[in-house]
Amino acid sequence: LPILIVRYVLPSGPVERFVKFLDMEGHTAEQLAQSLLDFLSESGIDIKDCRGQSYDNASNMSGKYSGLQARIKEINKYAEYIPCLAHSLNLVAKCAADCCTEALLFFDFVENLYTFFSASTYRWGRLTNAFKDSTSKIPILKRLSDTRWSARADATKALLCGFITIKQVLEDIFNNVDQKAECRNKAYGLVSTMNKLETGIMTITWNGILERLQATSASLQSSDQDLNTGYALYESLHGYVQAMRSTFSDIEAKAKDLTGCEEYQQQTSRRSKRNTKYDHFTGSTTLDDFVENQTPGQRFEIQVFIVIIDNVLSALTKRMEAYHKITGVFGVFRQLKSLTTEEILENASSMVSAYEDDLENSLGDELVQFAELLKTDVATVIDSKKQEPLELQFYKLLLNNSLESCFPNVEIALRIYLSLMITNCSGERSFSTLKRIKNELRNTMGQERLNHLTLMNIEYDLLKEVDIESVISKFAHIKSRKVYL
Repeated sequence: LPILIVRYVLPSGPVERFVKFLDMEGHTAEQLAQSLLDFLSESGIDIKDCRGQSYDNASNMSGKYSGLQARIKEINKYAEYIPCLAHSLNLVAKCAADCCTEALLFFDFVENLYTFFSASTYRWGRLTNAFKDSTSKIPILKRLSDTRWSARADATKALLCGFITIKQVLEDIFNNVDQKAECRNKAYGLVSTMNKLETGIMTITWNGILERLQATSASLQSSDQDLNTGYALYESLHGYVQAMRSTFSDIEAKAKDLTGCEEYQQQTSRRSKRNTKYDHFTGSTTLDDFVENQTPGQRFEIQVFIVIIDNVLSALTKRMEAYHKITGVFGVFRQLKSLTTEEILENASSMVSAYEDDLENSLGDELVQFAELLKTDVATVIDSKKQEPLELQFYKLLLNNSLESCFPNVEIALRIYLSLMITNCSGERSFSTLKRIKNELRNTMGQERLNHLTLMNIEYDLLKEVDIESVISKFAHIKSRKVYL
């Protein structure tokens, strides 16, 4: 079911509210757009008042030419499409995990390791008891997930923290003659994989990447997060992965200590000779000779490690392009104190061009004066160290000091910016409520009742403010069938 979430701005800041599960006949972009527009029309809401739209990255939603976002923009050109920042990070991780055979084999090993222990209460008990006997707290093994990449981050962290303990338990199971031959054989295969230097390198590498991806994604899932901060988090993550590119030797050294293995797995199969007739190498050194002269460590670094890092960087750069335009429009607010008057006027002109029906040409003059206002005692409440975004602090400064009439265009620009939804995680969480409400005991519930119960459950903070007694009295009066003679 498609979920409709509305984000708007109050004096206290932006608010996201669940509205309903939309009725739909199919999953095509045309059907989704028609369902949304019909509901807005029935509710008396004008789609042209919308200034932003956010969906996941499904093609029927995010399609550039015929997706839902494109159909809405045909009606309202100011409804800027912002892909869900958190969901985009999941796609970055997925792209990197599928980039080479070694990455696929590593995650297959992690899943097989969890399956081996969880399939038997005896083996799971042996593992948990070994963790309890350890001097440090070790997280238990986790299952992988194709949709929740936080599960993959937890799985690689559990493997890295308990690597030595897990390997010891597997060796004990393999050496236990009372175990079935099939069980001992699986344990031997898993131990053999853990004894490879390549496994140690992949464990450390993926733990570093996924841990940062998960931490960044968790920060982006907050409804209080704003677009400029989200984009800055993407840039910082890109810088972290870029710096990781030159740390292979350090990771290799840690992997040797982790696995106790100093050598890479040697290839025993015969290497086929390439046809060098049309090679660009004009000297005596061919491409095959160049590859043959590399050490196993250099081959693994170039063919696996660098490939994974570059795929993460490429995917991050591609995702950041979707947010570059809109952050460029509103980025002036973050730099007001450092920009010159000419630069402020130039940025204001770009913002007016983007929202010509909302903002007037006097925005530039207002921003110049507002920048000077931030240097006075009135703006002492502004603090860059606060958890609140600077734009929200600016907005509250205007409202708390009744300055909307002095800076009307600045107030409108801030309200547009704060109303932009950068993630649809609040909508995804509605499915948890749906699972609790429409269970096996309410399997025949209609759509209207489902929407009402879900609304009351999700927006419970508003429901608490309703006077229940007056509602009950009104209902009793309507339903009363007594006739006074």
